[in-house]
Amino acid sequence: LTRYVTEQVVDLIIDKPESINLEGEERESTILFADIRGFTTISESMDPKELVLMLRDYFNLMVGAVFKYEGTLDKFIGDCIMALFGAPVSNENHADQAVRAALEMRTLLGQFNEIRIKKSQTPIEIGIGIATGKVIVGNIGSHERFEYTAIGDTVNLASRMEGINKAYKTKILVSDSSHKLLSDNILVREIDFLKVKGKNKPVTIFEVIDLKDNVAPEMLKAVHKHQEALEYYKAKQWDDALALFKNFLKDNPFDEVWHIYQNRCELFKLYPPTNEWDRVWEIDYK
Repeated sequence: LTRYVTEQVVDLIIDKPESINLEGEERESTILFADIRGFTTISESMDPKELVLMLRDYFNLMVGAVFKYEGTLDKFIGDCIMALFGAPVSNENHADQAVRAALEMRTLLGQFNEIRIKKSQTPIEIGIGIATGKVIVGNIGSHERFEYTAIGDTVNLASRMEGINKAYKTKILVSDSSHKLLSDNILVREIDFLKVKGKNKPVTIFEVIDLKDNVAPEMLKAVHKHQEALEYYKAKQWDDALALFKNFLKDNPFDEVWHIYQNRCELFKLYPPTNEWDRVWEIDYK
């Protein structure tokens, strides 16, 4: 069982089995998806045995990060990891724990890639998506085989969030429902207001930067100015927003988010949106 959940959860199941409902129940949880970028291309260039060994070492690190922050390994989907926080054992800090696990994954991946580079191997990149909400958790499947997993709209949203990283060239994205539950020590920046494929209601998405204790004062200031520029954008003050986004890009020319907003402001200056503009941007990344 410790291959799926932390030792603390196993101890709780053994000591107080009545506290664990494995049959199926609705619960607020946080779902995390982590996926390797360009895995098909990577796999084509590697010997099968080498590929399996690489994935084993990678998964060991990533699952270790999940367990460190009291998450539950749901499943591997090819090169993708799905993890639950807040189930099967309730944890009121499940959103915070999921984000901290994601930051740990990012750190461990950096160390993993340093070793690969020293061996003249190609480093890998991952995208992580996190969403919080009501899910159905329990043993789901057939009489012959079942697994403890989560299903529901929140699971689908977390998966979409992982894919949306590709559009903004970000690493860790969280939904607004997760963002509302995060502690003050986690630094994020607002990214966009999106209509995600498969969902009718738009969601605000945020990029996780780091723990505030780990960032320089310049980064805190940059995030504050970023929000200021977004507020100009929301108020249709295109010139003010454009000036800030262009200024940001002088020092950070590879920030895709700021390039996107620069282009939007320039577009809206030429073709102003109607009075009914709701800021919703449609995106179909999976």
